[in-house]
Amino acid sequence: MSKHQAMQVGPLPDDPVQIPRLLTLKRYVDARGWFTESFSERALVDNGITTRFVQDNHSMSKRRGTLRGLHFQKSPMAQGFCTLEDDTEVLYKVSNYYSPEHEAGIRWDDPAIGIPWPLDRVEEVVLSAKDRALPSFEQMQSPFRYDGAPLQPLVVAG
Repeated sequence: MSKHQAMQVGPLPDDPVQIPRLLTLKRYVDARGWFTESFSERALVDNGITTRFVQDNHSMSKRRGTLRGLHFQKSPMAQGFCTLEDDTEVLYKVSNYYSPEHEAGIRWDDPAIGIPWPLDRVEEVVLSAKDRALPSFEQMQSPFRYDGAPLQPLVVAG
């Protein structure tokens, strides 16, 4: 398990701001090791998160620079992540079951999106064949309506 313990949630359908939230988990350490609550419905509700989660996912990436994404299904939010260390595990919750017929995605390095991935060189990126073949944002056949309002940058506090 990585030394970084956090839970990312969102954006949520009922959230007027529509940005992800990062909840830091408490870790209780003693001579035996450590313990953490990886899920607490009460903690989520206390933070204004009332979404019903139906599944936990757990991935392990062997190499630093492994990039998974950008994927979406049934929600107008693409998600993805990049590992910063070897042997990184990521656990995350989803609010709907996997549906292959609704699965889609966007290229991770699309300049129209401009995500500043924390990588030194493109050659360092470890991608699946499926992620390598994803279309650009412009080429994607979007199932979502866009109201034309400019998107705002997301600022994540560290």
